[in-house]
Amino acid sequence: MSIGNIRSSIRNTHTMHALIPIALLPIGPKRVNKIPGYSVDTQEIQALQTVHDVIRHLLQPLSDARCQGGYEMACADGNIRLYFPKLFCWLADHMENATIHGIANNRCPTCIIPTDKLGEYSEIGYPARSHKDYTTAYTRSDTASLSDHGVKNIKNALWSIPNLNPLELVRADILHNVLLGVLKYLMHWIQGFLEYNERINAFDYIWHRLTPYSSFSVPTKAYRVVSQWSGKEMHNFAKVILGMFTAALRWNAGQARPNGAQLQEFNKAIRCIRSITDFYLMTQYPSHTNQMVSYLQQYLREFHANKAVFLRFRADKKTKKAAAEAHKTLLKEQVGMLVAGLTASEKVKFRQGNNLERRELVDEILMEGAHYNFPKIHLISHYAEQIPRFGALGQYSTDISEAMHKGFKEAYRWSNKVDSTSQIITTYTRDHTFAMRDLTINAWSPDKEKGDRTWHVGKSIEAGKVYLKLDSKIDLGTVSTIADLEHVTGLGNLRLATRVFLTREHKGTSSDILSLFDLEIRAYRFFQIPVPNFSGEGFVLHHARCTGLGEFRGQKRSDWIWVRRHATSDRLQQGSLNGRRVAKLNALFKLKSRDGIVYRLAHVTLLQCIGGTVLQGVEGMLHVGFPATTEGMVVSIAKIEGMAHLIPLEPGESWLVNNRIDLETWNTIYD
Repeated sequence: MSIGNIRSSIRNTHTMHALIPIALLPIGPKRVNKIPGYSVDTQEIQALQTVHDVIRHLLQPLSDARCQGGYEMACADGNIRLYFPKLFCWLADHMENATIHGIANNRCPTCIIPTDKLGEYSEIGYPARSHKDYTTAYTRSDTASLSDHGVKNIKNALWSIPNLNPLELVRADILHNVLLGVLKYLMHWIQGFLEYNERINAFDYIWHRLTPYSSFSVPTKAYRVVSQWSGKEMHNFAKVILGMFTAALRWNAGQARPNGAQLQEFNKAIRCIRSITDFYLMTQYPSHTNQMVSYLQQYLREFHANKAVFLRFRADKKTKKAAAEAHKTLLKEQVGMLVAGLTASEKVKFRQGNNLERRELVDEILMEGAHYNFPKIHLISHYAEQIPRFGALGQYSTDISEAMHKGFKEAYRWSNKVDSTSQIITTYTRDHTFAMRDLTINAWSPDKEKGDRTWHVGKSIEAGKVYLKLDSKIDLGTVSTIADLEHVTGLGNLRLATRVFLTREHKGTSSDILSLFDLEIRAYRFFQIPVPNFSGEGFVLHHARCTGLGEFRGQKRSDWIWVRRHATSDRLQQGSLNGRRVAKLNALFKLKSRDGIVYRLAHVTLLQCIGGTVLQGVEGMLHVGFPATTEGMVVSIAKIEGMAHLIPLEPGESWLVNNRIDLETWNTIYD
């Protein structure tokens, strides 16, 4: 339970304890088939009715006469005001919504769409549910009317609350409907599609070579090894799947070139994944305009228009078994038809025709028994209509309620496993009380840290400037001059590139510049880059690393970064890059002249766009690669504006710029 005037950024932070549990709902007994005169359906109805009886008891105060007349409450300004508590929403996944609203699991809690239309996109929509009619039907014992709409024959606890429309309690659940719903299904479709088109090995290669990023956890397990994906892992998956899938389909190393029909299928599959990825990104916006709402509808429309390319991979086990048997039978028939005395070329042509015939037969059987009629693919069609009524979608997702389960699980592990329920409640209540007391003490403490941080460049984060912080020095016993750093990092042109930079920036004679090479330097392995948060509140720290010949956590790191280019003659300044270029970070160092000027520098290798700076292809991404000369250059670290995320397209030669890695990048690089 929470209250509506708490900011969603606070409510959705687990450590702020803005939500409190008020009850543990009972779990219905398992279905027993061997009890005479006590059918499974009767057991299910009675178990569901028990849950609603508990909910009715919990929500009874909302139906009292005193609640309808209002309560007096002391406000923060010292005035006494009258307030009227109202049940505003119920954060729940689809299965929980089915229980709360007393409907079948394959039904929508908001509208009365037929179960065989769940996988279709409708511009008009379907009529909303009328719980008033369901109340009347239940009173009259009209079970047929309830069954037609998938409503269970129980006395729903929500019907007893005055002035409440149960439909208004349903909210967009991004975690379970998009991440653990459509995208999780999409993972299996993608794997089947790649295996069918013999691109799965390329996909695995790319999966193991994803580059680090501040908000992205590099996967440590093979894609096909992971059996159960958590919400965090699905967040990572959504950030990279479009670029990875596109790169796997366009992988040329050791792959047969696709024909025209395959290219069309590839493009449809990419469009399908792009539309659902963009839909997910748009749902994360902290606020929406009417145009953004129209984008949501457009992305969803494109997803449904192209999803048929994955239909054969939606077949159930029974259909797959039938297709395998048909394939085996046809293969026997074709072997028996093989005529003796054919030449080698005629045999090859005969086998190719047979392979195509068997493949078409299997595809026909699989697609005939496949469909997209599952509730979660339909529930996301209600997201656009919820934004004008309830605001941003992210504030209602179940991420925070799922995070609260951790405390109960830990309390159970600490219990004696016998009388666990009371011990769980006691332990959780104690921990919650201490946590709230700590938050109160920190809020009122006069010695609390104000959050001001000083950086090597600039003053403080709050001033709205650009601040960079160098850290993690390389051993000064190994590196003390630019020549030493050139040797440690393996950069053959570091001294020359530094001289070019100093000649342009240093206000002095040539001898002064040459004297800088004799001064002691400090070299670093990484630095922090405060990047403005997309929500407009605060900064997100990017940790860019360059280990040279050394390693960080068992691997060498030379991260991809964005470098600002101010030269008006730079042709690459125009277009989707918005005046920036992707570069490889090779070295970080600091030197100080005798007159007190401090230079904080980075050696980078700039990449160039291949095919122009406008987003290309059906995936809408930039294609970059190393130029013909890759000696690199030295720039001030103030020109570095954050980390970039690239997905390998051709090993060591070209990459796709992943502009779906986060909202800030997507908002900067878009078509």
